[in-house]
Amino acid sequence: SFAHAPPEHPAPWCSPAPVEPMGSRGDQGPPQSAPEANGVITRAFDGIAALVGVSLLCRLCSFGFNICAARFVSQASYGVSFVSLQLLNSLALFPLKEAFRRAAMRLPASERDSASGLSWLGFAFTVGVSAVLAVVWTAWPPSDPPAGYSLAVVGVAVAAVVEAAAEPVVVESLIDLEFTRRARAEGLANLLRSGAAFAVAVAGFDGVASFTVGQLVFATAWSSLYFMVRRPGPRQSVDAKHLAVFWQFSGMAFQKAVLQEGEKVLLLAFFSQEDWGVFALVTNVGSLVLRLLFAPVEEIAYSAFGKLPPDASPFELLAPLLALQGSIGWTAAWFGPPLATSAIFILYGPTWAGSAAPQALGAYCVLLLALALNGVLEACMHSRASAEWLRRAQASQLQASVVLVAASSGLAFLGAGPSSLVWGNAASMLVRAWVCVQFLAHEPVPVPRDKLLKSLASPELRRVAGALAIAGVVVRLVLAFVVTHRPDVRAVAAQVVVAGCGFLIAAGLCRRDIMTIASTVTCRRSD
Repeated sequence: SFAHAPPEHPAPWCSPAPVEPMGSRGDQGPPQSAPEANGVITRAFDGIAALVGVSLLCRLCSFGFNICAARFVSQASYGVSFVSLQLLNSLALFPLKEAFRRAAMRLPASERDSASGLSWLGFAFTVGVSAVLAVVWTAWPPSDPPAGYSLAVVGVAVAAVVEAAAEPVVVESLIDLEFTRRARAEGLANLLRSGAAFAVAVAGFDGVASFTVGQLVFATAWSSLYFMVRRPGPRQSVDAKHLAVFWQFSGMAFQKAVLQEGEKVLLLAFFSQEDWGVFALVTNVGSLVLRLLFAPVEEIAYSAFGKLPPDASPFELLAPLLALQGSIGWTAAWFGPPLATSAIFILYGPTWAGSAAPQALGAYCVLLLALALNGVLEACMHSRASAEWLRRAQASQLQASVVLVAASSGLAFLGAGPSSLVWGNAASMLVRAWVCVQFLAHEPVPVPRDKLLKSLASPELRRVAGALAIAGVVVRLVLAFVVTHRPDVRAVAAQVVVAGCGFLIAAGLCRRDIMTIASTVTCRRSD
């Protein structure tokens, strides 16, 4: 198999880099040996493979259910469900996942009791936040709320509490690097959620009812699957120094919530419910790559980076992950916009294809490139940064949020519509990624910017990236002359054929380079 053959032109990060000595950090525990570091990297790649593999089938099935369900509900109801109610669910669980869980994972394995205490505190905090958010959402409903809106708000808040109940078990599982268990639980829970939502929509109920039932089914399945294999330990006290780490992550979580969910707040405040529907539709389609590939890679990468010995450079794990996710984002950026109209037409029909959804989806495809690079970089920084750098990250996220609001507001004023929020997110992601690059250059085991750029500019990657870019430009030019009318079956077929041929030609011309890159990643995993 070519995957196990040595690369013809090895990338700089294929060969093991020498480990530079340094003092151990206080929050990382005693130094580990190089074989232990390689074991962490190997388990990380095994976990990524398992999580992506299981997610692939379940996510695609879930995606199909969601597409079918969207055809049975109104556009306004779809927007309320996936913007307003989804925002409620995200805000209720955001502190748990981004502050309590990340702080618990930063603790050494010897501090398991303190990590368990943090997870119990996270559950209690989620109960209170969910109750407060339910009151706020009920008191300030949309201008034209669908029937059963208040009951749906309560149901979504209850679902958040049920999901949070399994957090102590989830944290213990992640500490033990049991990534495949998470893959099975999340995959099956997502599949059950989508199936339940589809069944409710087909039965004739409104979109908010479909969304609420799906959230309740997901939360119940997620918690049940974890409790079936593990029981949570007793509640433990949290060490004072670990509370200090938690407060650092709390500030970062708040700012990340503003960045990640800020566009939904802008939608609720300044856009119509029809625009809510367009944005929700595009986000669900475009974020399939995020949920399917990027999210599992980044979560496992965060755990793996945190388990590396303090005197080990993160470069050996960082470079292949950047190449992996970056290649996906690069392909989406060049081939996504020309195919956006066809994708909307095929999935949701001519009505949606004639709206602002294709333009917003094309912008989202470009955003995927920034998300791909920033996700891996932030996973490395957040798992290894000192308290000083965590404070710098907080300040940089505030700057990124200002960029998000300014860019989105300016483009919306110019008439960009829902696409303005997507471009604003892209600008903020670039700010955040630059801060991560600065951190790597000042890490205890530094990763210089030129070394990082050189790893991403190997001859193989350059040739593949250039071929894809040229093919994407040619495809767009051909489609601009061939397909000029309103999308129909023939126009969509022409777009798919032209784009498919362009991609296959580019891949065929660079097939040896692609094989070399694949074997290089396998080389790093084996080492």
